[in-house]
Amino acid sequence: MKGKKINSLAKLFACYPSYRPDAATLAATVGEFIKALERFDAEIVTRACSIFRDRNTAFPPSAGELATICDRIAPRSAPAPLRRAPKPADIGTPAEREARRLRVQEMVDQAKRSLAASTV
Repeated sequence: MKGKKINSLAKLFACYPSYRPDAATLAATVGEFIKALERFDAEIVTRACSIFRDRNTAFPPSAGELATICDRIAPRSAPAPLRRAPKPADIGTPAEREARRLRVQEMVDQAKRSLAASTV
């Protein structure tokens, strides 16, 4: 995963011809970016980098700016947790569940009798 993030950062820096640091500065900068972005998936970092590549600015974003964009993207990327509705069997004691089942069955039987009487 780290390789994909570094690749995305390299593509981002390549879009800014005015930014040409020496090797030591570039290594420190990439290290700073990797540290700021370590909690994000490579896909999120790639999407954030593409957003900044489309900007019309002379200098690349800071690690904080990129992390802020990743924060904005991350919640939309994660699926919402599913909430489980309780099953009727989970509610009440066995006696209460049986009484509820009998009441529902009586309503169904009454509806059938009513329907049969109205069609005659």
